[in-house]
Amino acid sequence: MSRPPLSESDKHEIIRRRMLFYALVGQSISIWARMEGTLVEIVALLLETSEEKAGTVLFSMNFAIWPALIDDLMDDDDRFRPHRPDWQPFIKKLRGLNDVRVRLAHNYVPFSEDKPALRPDHRDRRQKFKKHEPIGGAQINDFQRRINQMQGKLQSFKRTLTIAAKPGS
Repeated sequence: MSRPPLSESDKHEIIRRRMLFYALVGQSISIWARMEGTLVEIVALLLETSEEKAGTVLFSMNFAIWPALIDDLMDDDDRFRPHRPDWQPFIKKLRGLNDVRVRLAHNYVPFSEDKPALRPDHRDRRQKFKKHEPIGGAQINDFQRRINQMQGKLQSFKRTLTIAAKPGS
């Protein structure tokens, strides 16, 4: 059974909702990128190098490797090793958040739907992503909230590492 034709105001409302949804997705990816910058700052501190050099290294590799790399760098330095247990909870959370970020970047909004939500391509048969429901605005807002919380915790952790890096600490 086909739907009746949409009125002009209904068409405009659908377009408005889509535009807001796309803006929400873009904002989420930008918030994620800001958090990645904090991780680059942490790696620069651990490697005792510039943020630009640390960024060149990190942005050349898959994000899934970043948390383990930070863990290994902390384990390799007596100044940072005592703070490694504080880093451990970040690893699982960052990986979970990255799963959502990947879906934001690689899913799409079917044009046949009135209410926008991100869905994987039907050819994406990976078990990890097949089990997920479509991502709607509420889930994206929750992702943003969790990234903002993570950002605050990472900033605090970076301050702790900065103090540990100082001679005589």
